Amino acid sequence: MVEPSAEAYLIVGLGNPGKKYEMTRHNMGFLVVEKLAERLGATLSPSKAFLGRFGKAAVDGKKVYFLLPATYMNLSGQAVRRCMDYYNLASEKLLIVSDDVALPFGQLRIREKGSAGGHNGLKDVERHLGTQEYQRLRIGVGSNGSENLDEYVVGNFNSHEKKLLPEIQIDAALALEEWVKVGFEEVLKYLAQKSLQKNEAEKEKQIKE
Repeated sequence: MVEPSAEAYLIVGLGNPGKKYEMTRHNMGFLVVEKLAERLGATLSPSKAFLGRFGKAAVDGKKVYFLLPATYMNLSGQAVRRCMDYYNLASEKLLIVSDDVALPFGQLRIREKGSAGGHNGLKDVERHLGTQEYQRLRIGVGSNGSENLDEYVVGNFNSHEKKLLPEIQIDAALALEEWVKVGFEEVLKYLAQKSLQKNEAEKEKQIKE
């Protein structure tokens, strides 16, 4: 264990390891954190100690650690707990990035705490942390009412979703950077403003058509 740092943060992307799951909806957390690490020049390397891929960078002089658990989704909490214990991080310095079938595709929602909402990765994080009070950025992947949700989330993105994915990754990565820079409340405002701008742009597009 290292000495705690008031200016250190841990961002965890949830997903499943391996080529088979690379471009599936359940791996949205992986895809977003990979994009953020790329933007910040961080390398994500296998770590036996943290049971996943791990990297580090700096944002405005603050340390940022990245973790992508390789335990498969349902055991994500093991890796999170190990990393937090090693760096002696408080739960308010943790943010989990996950997919969410309850949100329209690409919609971003940040929360300070709350239930896992049926998400097995979040359930395991909650179990290992012993609390629901950790921050999370949930990214909508939509749902298909006529299809088993378990099958839907491990299904590959369709062609339309693939076109939207790069912009979603950037939007989410920028929100995560803001979280490190200015904190939860300001990111909440930031995402609300972004959502308003997108809605207005969509209305203008419809009027022109």
